[in-house]
Amino acid sequence: MTPALFYILMTVSFIVYLRFMGSIIAGLRKPESEIKPGAVFPFVNVLVIFRNEEERIKANIESLLRQDYPAEMYKILYIDDDSDDNSVKILSGYMNDKRINLIRVSRPENQISFKKHAISEAVKISGAELILLTDADSVPSDKWISSMAGSFGENTGFTAGPVKFESGGSLFQKVQQLEFAGLISAAAGLIRSSRPVTCSGANIAFRKQAFFDAGGYEGNIFLASGDDEFLMQKIAVETRYNVKFNSSPDSRVFTRTNPTLSDFVSQRQRWASKGFFYTDKMLVAELVFIFIFFISIPAAIFGGIFYDPILLFLGISAFLIKSALDFYALKLSEPFTGVIPVLNIFLAASLFHIPYIIYSALSGTAGGFSWKGRKRSR
Repeated sequence: MTPALFYILMTVSFIVYLRFMGSIIAGLRKPESEIKPGAVFPFVNVLVIFRNEEERIKANIESLLRQDYPAEMYKILYIDDDSDDNSVKILSGYMNDKRINLIRVSRPENQISFKKHAISEAVKISGAELILLTDADSVPSDKWISSMAGSFGENTGFTAGPVKFESGGSLFQKVQQLEFAGLISAAAGLIRSSRPVTCSGANIAFRKQAFFDAGGYEGNIFLASGDDEFLMQKIAVETRYNVKFNSSPDSRVFTRTNPTLSDFVSQRQRWASKGFFYTDKMLVAELVFIFIFFISIPAAIFGGIFYDPILLFLGISAFLIKSALDFYALKLSEPFTGVIPVLNIFLAASLFHIPYIIYSALSGTAGGFSWKGRKRSR
């Protein structure tokens, strides 16, 4: 690559990145009306698809049973994805509570995503207009159902909520918590800028009719990931309903950090594997340019050390501008993520961010990753 072409690519990708971050920050700065659950409580179904969650499923069950929502107005549908541990046995100990239901869903042939198929089948049999989803290794706050149900106006089809990584004492756990808070802040900012791109499947809710109007997962059920983002994007584009982000702390869901670097990378590979399949090709192009910008930073620093000092200046300047924008977004999202961007942890996360994004994007796009003991190809 010639120096001139590199300068052009870095400049263009930097502009695209600034525009993208501008949308996030503008959305985070936008005033949002407070969500107050009304006197009328709609009937709700909570869906939890699980596989080998014996360590965490008890905490998940108990958090859903102690919700402040009227007990007669919600049911919890657990769907087993071929667990070979004690998850089902633990769940059976709570089956005396009428809110708990274990649903059996047959495994389809020639479809990679059991989770999308399971959600689709559960929605078909659901007796509720509002469907809430969380993960079996997550623990919703005690007012989660009330807050998420209360976020639905007449024209709301989909609501995403905040997810917080529980942080332990290690630097790796604290970096993960901060990095994930950044993803949640990006999701919130883009949704509130009317550009719904990403969200966390550990905390979403949708209207049953909106699911059917959008065609469910038609067109992407073959992909192992994206049960959250694809549905949100389809509801936003293909239905009359709008998409919201619930920034109330009452809607927060807590989940654990990845225990090892390998688990972390595998998770991010799974998330990155769906990027090229977004139906909005302008968004795909935008994400490609942002990826180029991320690559250009270490490339410019490396080139500046061994080739041209101007490149070193450009690389360091780009990194500092990126870090400043990231820090500002994290500060704006602090009220709903509950994560304070401590400077030394933020610096470690910033240095970690670019190499992991580059690696996970390349390897995830190539299609290979593992999840819950299974090797997957997208």
